[in-house]
Amino acid sequence: MINLWGEELGTDETRLCIHCKKRKPLEEMDVDRPHTAPQGKGYRNECKACRRQISKDITRLKKDYAHLKPTLDDHCQICEEQGHDLMIGRSQGTSKRKSPWVLDHCHVTNSFRGWICYDCNNGLSGFKDRKDITERAVKYLDKTQSL
Repeated sequence: MINLWGEELGTDETRLCIHCKKRKPLEEMDVDRPHTAPQGKGYRNECKACRRQISKDITRLKKDYAHLKPTLDDHCQICEEQGHDLMIGRSQGTSKRKSPWVLDHCHVTNSFRGWICYDCNNGLSGFKDRKDITERAVKYLDKTQSL
């Protein structure tokens, strides 16, 4: 098998899927976008089957909770920024986002938690949706605020 960069891959190369916790051959792993690939490996840390199921679950949640999606006049539940303000000067790649709101869901149960802004969703994701890490981050900010 040859990867995106034309390099020959060994047949014994595998990756561990972070969702199903199974070690799978590279051909069963989803290919990563080149700019986010760790050390040029080019593979995500989730298998194609899990990623496909998660995508279906998110699509279903978006449909089920579309009626609750905030407008640009509404405020984010976390940062309290208004939708209009969140859209000013924000872009993603070469195209502007159509809405500042993203669906937030529990990664364990795949249940809907609410609609929040893109930046707050990234923050929660960065802290792996864990309160203990988030609380340590708040303590760190409190401690270093005066520096």
